[in-house]
Amino acid sequence: MHDFQRSARWTAIAAVGGLLVWQSVGMTVGAAFAWSVLFCGIYAVAVFAAMFLLAPDGWRYIERHADLLVPLGLWAGALGLLEWLSRPHIGLATPLFTLPLGFLNAPISVGWVLKILITALFATWMTVLVVDVVRRDRADLAATLPDSKRLYPRMLVLLCLGWSLSTLLYAAEIATLLALTVPIGQVFGRLGVVVIWMLLGVVLAYRFAINLATAALLPIAVESRQGFWATLRRGISESWRNRKRWWKLLLVQYVLMGAWAAGHYQYAHSGNAFRSHTDFNFNFRYCVPWLGDYAYQAQRYTEAMKWVGQEPLALVVTLTALLGGLLSIVVKLEIFQRYVSAIPVEETDDLDSPAAQAPDEP
Repeated sequence: MHDFQRSARWTAIAAVGGLLVWQSVGMTVGAAFAWSVLFCGIYAVAVFAAMFLLAPDGWRYIERHADLLVPLGLWAGALGLLEWLSRPHIGLATPLFTLPLGFLNAPISVGWVLKILITALFATWMTVLVVDVVRRDRADLAATLPDSKRLYPRMLVLLCLGWSLSTLLYAAEIATLLALTVPIGQVFGRLGVVVIWMLLGVVLAYRFAINLATAALLPIAVESRQGFWATLRRGISESWRNRKRWWKLLLVQYVLMGAWAAGHYQYAHSGNAFRSHTDFNFNFRYCVPWLGDYAYQAQRYTEAMKWVGQEPLALVVTLTALLGGLLSIVVKLEIFQRYVSAIPVEETDDLDSPAAQAPDEP
């Protein structure tokens, strides 16, 4: 057991180190590098401040059990290897077919499927570890593997449901906003941009509500002895019922992980006593991460580099992703700790109980 722990630890260190070295090869020190260092430093300070101030229990678990970060390192290394294998001459990124989602088209490739499977594997192992650490104050990588294997189908389906809902909502939101842009401009004129900003605010708000309703879903799914749909209902209801316990923490994570909206508009109006003509064009983009999983991609960096007219550096994308992954793990630890402290012991399920081993369904 200790040999596995040690081997996994060094493999994770080697994976992250190798990925960072590979991404730093050929990198030049220029304006993009300077802006990237500045942003990465500011982002790191913000992430650690959020963890220290809003998730002290979650951070203390990390301090006592550094092996909690081993799955994150292995995951980053696996995604880096997958990125390398997705180069054009290898073909993993070549679309097999395209999935139409309204006016959006989602290309499906072998690399895309592998990324989902690998991410779900990481999320399952990480969640089992989170539950094990909070319940028993230990981070035994080897001991959690059997439960991770058993729970993988359930977690894969849960994650796919969350990701699919997020994607479908995005497609519906974009289609609705695009359809309303011209009519709003014609009715409200220059004030149309204010109306659209209000609509974008509504999108960000109700997406945050979805995050509140799924904050504790994965840890509850790990412990639940019930069937899939009963577990899903329980995870959502318990997350929403206890939302006041972690809404501030989740809001900060929501902002740090990239919840934002941006846009610009053009307006022109010409008319006379007989006719009126309005040209109104509003271009917008936004990001609303789903925090029910272990969100790791920090959209802030890529957008910040666009603002300063520089290309984002792969090395800094990885560093900010690792910071985002660390934040997500600490937040999950804090949320589950607060959930456990609010629920009587007799109402919770035990991973080690025989009853918990019974269901082998998604």
